[in-house]
Amino acid sequence: MRELWTRISGFLRTPVIRKYSFASDLKLYNKAGISALCEYSLLSDNAYPTYAVTKKEITASGIKSIREVGVGEEIGCVVLELGYFIDFENKALQDPLSVALSMTEEEQKDERVCLSVKEMLEEYL
Repeated sequence: MRELWTRISGFLRTPVIRKYSFASDLKLYNKAGISALCEYSLLSDNAYPTYAVTKKEITASGIKSIREVGVGEEIGCVVLELGYFIDFENKALQDPLSVALSMTEEEQKDERVCLSVKEMLEEYL
């Protein structure tokens, strides 16, 4: 499985459609992105959680009607609108492969994040 991932990961795209940042924690159920990575590894999470909402759920969740934070405002949570969400081991966490694909370029430049992604993939592939 690891060899297959190594071969195809460069051709796969991120499941993230859009990223929303809000002033307060919406306390959603499913964790994604960096928060999910932190659950799979020893990495410490940001000061705010990152949640997942699928494209199908976005309208019903009311996310689009909530005011996003402006530049310089403190972030309470981030919500990633995803094209799909695979609930891994019934833990309300984005699956490890999708987590790896969800990392932004900025996050991928962080050595701690790279090591945590590698650790997570080694454990779950």
